[in-house]
Amino acid sequence: MKERIVDEKLGVIFLQKRANARQFKFRCMSDGIYITAPMLSTRSDIDRALKSVREKLLALREERGHRLIGPDYKIEAPFFKFGVQLCSGSRITARTEPGKMEVFCPEVTDFTDDKLQQWLRNVIVQAVKKNAARVMPPRLQALAEKHGFSFRSVKINDTLGSWGCCTGTNHIRLSWRLMLLPVHLMDYVLLHELCHTIHKNHGPEFWKALSQIIGRDAKALQSELMGAQIMI
Repeated sequence: MKERIVDEKLGVIFLQKRANARQFKFRCMSDGIYITAPMLSTRSDIDRALKSVREKLLALREERGHRLIGPDYKIEAPFFKFGVQLCSGSRITARTEPGKMEVFCPEVTDFTDDKLQQWLRNVIVQAVKKNAARVMPPRLQALAEKHGFSFRSVKINDTLGSWGCCTGTNHIRLSWRLMLLPVHLMDYVLLHELCHTIHKNHGPEFWKALSQIIGRDAKALQSELMGAQIMI
C-alpha cells in the first residue's frame, strides 16, 4: 500500500514500504517523488532520509519543470524514440509505429500551456507502455532460457520506486520505465529479477550468482542503476 504525502516544495510524494527494502530509495518522476522505505522505518526515519536528499530532489524537480515537451524535446532510448514536429496544419496529430512516436503540432502551438504539456506526457507514457509490453516479455524469456531460469508470469506495470520485482512465487513485475534505460541496465534489471527466482534475498549468494551471469560486478551496475533518473 502506498501513502501519498504533499510537501510544500517537493510537491506530491508517494511512499511505499517494502519488506525486502534494506535502505531508502528515491526517484524523481514526472508525477511526483517516489520513496521506497524499509518496512519497519518510522516517520522520523523517513523525514531524516528525505532531508538528506532534499536539495538534490529539488534540483531535479526544477530541472524537470523547465523541460517543456516541444520541438526541442527528444527521447532517444534504444527501444523507443519520440519527437515533436511543427507542421502547417491546424490540429495536433500523432504517428506511431513499433518503437517510435512522432507528434505533429501547428506552428502556432503554445507549448507552455499546462494542459497541453500534461496531454503530451500522457501520450508518451501510453506509447512507452505499449512498446514495453511488446519488447520486455520476450526479452525476459530469452534471458531466462539462455541462463536456465524459469518464471511463472511477467507483467508490465508502474512499480512504485523500483524498476522491477519478483514475488515469492516467481511472478515478475517490470516497470515500463525500463524502456528508457540503456540496454545494459535494462538487461541487468531483468537478470536481477530472474536471479530472485532462485535467491529470494540480496545475500552474498545472490550477488555472486548475478555477477557470474553478467560477467562483471553486479553491485557496480546496481549503483549505476540507482543513479538513473527517468523523467518525461
